[in-house]
Amino acid sequence: EKIIWVFWTGRNEMSPVRKRCLSTLEERSGCKVIVITPDNLKEYEVEDDPFHEGFLKLSLTHKSDYLRSYFMYYYGGAYSDIKPYSFDWQPFFSQLENSDKDFIGAREKHEDHIASEDLVIRQAYNELASVRLFIFKPKSPFGKLWKDATKVKMDAILEELCLHDGSYHPRATSTGAHGDTSVKERGYPLTWNGLLGSLLHPLQYHNRGGWLWGIPNPDIPESMYR
Repeated sequence: EKIIWVFWTGRNEMSPVRKRCLSTLEERSGCKVIVITPDNLKEYEVEDDPFHEGFLKLSLTHKSDYLRSYFMYYYGGAYSDIKPYSFDWQPFFSQLENSDKDFIGAREKHEDHIASEDLVIRQAYNELASVRLFIFKPKSPFGKLWKDATKVKMDAILEELCLHDGSYHPRATSTGAHGDTSVKERGYPLTWNGLLGSLLHPLQYHNRGGWLWGIPNPDIPESMYR
């Protein structure tokens, strides 16, 4: 069964725009879409590798970032942001299944999309995959690298998370709230990309060749979905 995982990590209601995007994904992807929420998340927790003890202290956005690496390793399948993606995902599942690669992604389009201060990595943006949508084989070598890097990061910030959790805002960052300048810094230890692109992009750069290209990467302004 071809599954697309979507994460809605808060108990707040989706906006009408998000709901329309989700409906589009369900109707046109050709796949089963499973929305992970606080009500069903525990069903997917692996007994031998429970969610990190700092997970509940993450902002809603960073909870989604954390879960991407966890689900892609243990369950595989696709991940999608809740955006108006209207294409058929089945050919990309088949392309991955018929290959020896770990995942299939969509090429990044600009170095500004790369969450690294390393100029060499930024300039290699067209060799790196977007963090917004991809399909993984379960328990792949690259998936394990990503999951392990996420755990290392969570271990490193746990003490600070316990002092300054991200529950005060769904888009909390170390400098306040991403996209909301009225919310000031509160000591939360993660940048906007601190648990996703800043881990995934360097891992991709140093392990190039382990994935396929093909999934579309539409230009959709993030500001449309706040």
